[in-house]
Amino acid sequence: MLNSRAFDKVWDQTLPKGSAEAPDLSKDTDHDGVSDYYENEIRDGNLLQGNGVPVGAMDPKNPDTDGDSLQDGKEVQIVTDELSGTKELVYAKLTSNPLKLDTDGDGSRDSADQQPLVSDPTDMLIHQSQNREGRRKEPDPNNFPVPPSLQVADDLTFNDYTYDELTDLSWQFWVASFTPEFLMWAEFNDIMNIGKAGADADNQQAVDDLRNAFRYGHNGQSAGTVTVDDNYDPAKYLQVGSGSALSRAVAASPQEQSYIEKAKGIILQSITENRGGTAQFQVQDDLNKNLLYQLFKSSGLQYPVYDFSVGDANQRALSIAIHQFHGHTIRLKDYKVTGNTFSGTLVFHSYDHFGLDPDDEITNYGFIDWFTLQHYDRFDGKYAPAIAVADVEVPISGSF
Repeated sequence: MLNSRAFDKVWDQTLPKGSAEAPDLSKDTDHDGVSDYYENEIRDGNLLQGNGVPVGAMDPKNPDTDGDSLQDGKEVQIVTDELSGTKELVYAKLTSNPLKLDTDGDGSRDSADQQPLVSDPTDMLIHQSQNREGRRKEPDPNNFPVPPSLQVADDLTFNDYTYDELTDLSWQFWVASFTPEFLMWAEFNDIMNIGKAGADADNQQAVDDLRNAFRYGHNGQSAGTVTVDDNYDPAKYLQVGSGSALSRAVAASPQEQSYIEKAKGIILQSITENRGGTAQFQVQDDLNKNLLYQLFKSSGLQYPVYDFSVGDANQRALSIAIHQFHGHTIRLKDYKVTGNTFSGTLVFHSYDHFGLDPDDEITNYGFIDWFTLQHYDRFDGKYAPAIAVADVEVPISGSF
């Protein structure tokens, strides 16, 4: 950026164009796009950047002074501004530093870095699934609203039905006004206990953690009311599962392991093709413009579904705790590039809502109690659904 204080430091060329004394700007020994004359002036400290800072010792006999696979003329432009009379203001403008392999010091060579003057983050969000945490499902995956909708997900609403509204959903809710609360909890607990029976310790604990968060999370106090017209407010909900049994149970499931392996392969291929660069992963509100969203979609990669299983107790437990995650994100953290190698950690963050909406099987045994406890205004919002989260970290490394 030019400013008046820098002008007196920038090289003034006062010789008329075409005069016998004018320098020969056509000679370019190394054919890098910068004339020998200008490279020598830069090396001698006479031709500076527009802010008055020297460029350094460029070599007029080497087309790639720093050896980063970019010719010097791709990294340095000579700018000439006409001044009054016969004077010209000449200065060097850098797109990257011709004397540094990695101008911004982020580990990516300038030749592979899409933003060579801006350091790539070591911790960044690289993928967002179709449905965002706590938000209503997107109705049209080919036409995402920008900015994204803030409306709360249907299965996170609570204390939002009167008795008449419940019975409008189904006649089977007619007993909701007088069924003892302890009996509703007993039937709800039946389906939780059936779900976790025979599962390993982590899967059983995951079910118990979510059940207890739903029943005791607000200590019998009202959490208010959330309707389908409200925006998502994370302060109204407990998060359960990060760094605990649910995360371990999900990480151990064959479905999650298969998904991670395929997603990891796609991510590694992109990093390698971009020579360690990660700018291509930048997440935008319009998910159709996001690289990984499109790559996952085109490859048919889908997030795991945990269907009810008679023979697999762990899968059965996850079917009652999760069934299918509402959505997920992937973060890349601790990322670094050294030479032609890279390393970092992928964080797969999955989230679901431990609640029911009218599209669920809400008249089945136990589920009708669950829906009633969550939504019926008789209970004054004491039983708000929890948000189930699972975080799985996977190291990555490679070379290019």
